[in-house]
Amino acid sequence: MKWIGFAMFAVLVLDGFAYSLLHPAFAVVPASALGAVVWVSMRRRQPVVEESGWHIGEGEEITDPERPVAMPRIVIPSKTLGLGVLGIGSPGAGKTESLMIGLLHHYSSLEDRIGWAAFDGKGQIDVYQKAVAVGAAPDFFFSSELPGSHTINLMDGNPEDVADRLSKVLIGESFSTTFYADEQRSVLLTVIPLLLGLGLRANLRDLYVALSHEQAGRELLLLAQQRGVDEAVYRAASAWYEMDFGTRVANIKGMLNRLFVFVSGPYADRLNDYEPDIDLVRDVEEGRRIYFHLPESRFSKDVAVMVIEQLASIAKRRQQDDLEKARLYPLLFDDWGALFHPGFKPFSARCRSAKMPLSFFFQSRAQLQDVSPTYETELDDNIATKVLMRINGQDTAELGARLMGTYETREVGLSFLGNHDGTSINVRETGRLRPADFKALDPGEAFVSTLVTVDGDTRNALYRTRFPRNVLDGWADVPVPSSSKPVVDYMEDGLNFWRRFMTPEQVQTLAEASA
Repeated sequence: MKWIGFAMFAVLVLDGFAYSLLHPAFAVVPASALGAVVWVSMRRRQPVVEESGWHIGEGEEITDPERPVAMPRIVIPSKTLGLGVLGIGSPGAGKTESLMIGLLHHYSSLEDRIGWAAFDGKGQIDVYQKAVAVGAAPDFFFSSELPGSHTINLMDGNPEDVADRLSKVLIGESFSTTFYADEQRSVLLTVIPLLLGLGLRANLRDLYVALSHEQAGRELLLLAQQRGVDEAVYRAASAWYEMDFGTRVANIKGMLNRLFVFVSGPYADRLNDYEPDIDLVRDVEEGRRIYFHLPESRFSKDVAVMVIEQLASIAKRRQQDDLEKARLYPLLFDDWGALFHPGFKPFSARCRSAKMPLSFFFQSRAQLQDVSPTYETELDDNIATKVLMRINGQDTAELGARLMGTYETREVGLSFLGNHDGTSINVRETGRLRPADFKALDPGEAFVSTLVTVDGDTRNALYRTRFPRNVLDGWADVPVPSSSKPVVDYMEDGLNFWRRFMTPEQVQTLAEASA
């Protein structure tokens, strides 16, 4: 409405100016009106934004690119950060150092401590080292490749959630169905509740042995009777174990081969600790900070899926509890395109409504489209802050221009036809930025579109700024983390099937068979 009033006033000024050409005595009227217009424009107030949030330096507001406003301090409000950040920038643009590390530093420096989980899909250990150097050291560091990282137990959780996430990894997600896929899902839904209903510590190694070793199966049923496992669970499992051993193993052979990767080999210990360093349920609740180093590979993706699916179940429980009491727990994903899986979209929707906002940092549009052709639109709809740095590719630059939105531009025309004069005003929507604008940015420079509060009203603002350079002195001397705690593979209250039933010779034979 303010702009419409301004445009109407401009039309009156031009009408007066045309009239003064015919009647010079009244020239003072348009002159005075024009002076008023100039005075009003000079008196334009700078927006008053919420001060609590991520302070990213000075710049200018270009919400209306025709009327830029100098900003001594640009702030992304805390409430807006709770809706996530989407960052896009070509290699060398400063995306990781300015955005991911900068955001980790912001979250880690808040007076009221919050936890976070950062997922590094590139596998460059220097990202972790730089995060530590700026004061954003995590409580735990987990790597799918580097030896000695902190440990986790991928069997943690309630039986339904564990069976669901293992189905996604060991069997896959497809709308089609086959006898073997259905049989394998049925077995997981049958045996996992039996294992986890014993009240003993269990891991993926116990599951593997329970599925593939005849004597272990018989002992499992006996333990279930002794420990009072639910009768319906026991009967369902008993029916499967009564099948011919060779037949039942043949029916799940493909699943066992996939599972073997997680129970044997150089990285298996950290996935099967009876007393793991990382307990996701506890860590989210208590605000622990976790760095997941997951270099792109099939193995890393499978581990990532299981971690993501466990976080999804945690988000579900947070939704069902009193969210007012839940603390913010941001999730940050750097170069995650190749590690998406079909269940990621519902996971992200659930986390957004459970105070676990997701932030993504991509190099290109193609990484967004690795999820699905529509996911970039969904990110635009659901993430409130977009940070666009230097972009080299035309396709990604065009996406950036679309994400930055449009503004109304007005053109006022004046015409003289004999003794008649007239004025007209034309209003049209045009893009705030052009694709070429992103290609001209220097490292660290960015366009930032975010939600701010102005005079009590929320609106979308666009800034051009240069992110402050994080002090990274000594980052190269930060050691690669290593857990000093030995992996616990045997406990009095553990199922301990792997140690009891699997000899080194059997493991070697299975490894050769599954290679």
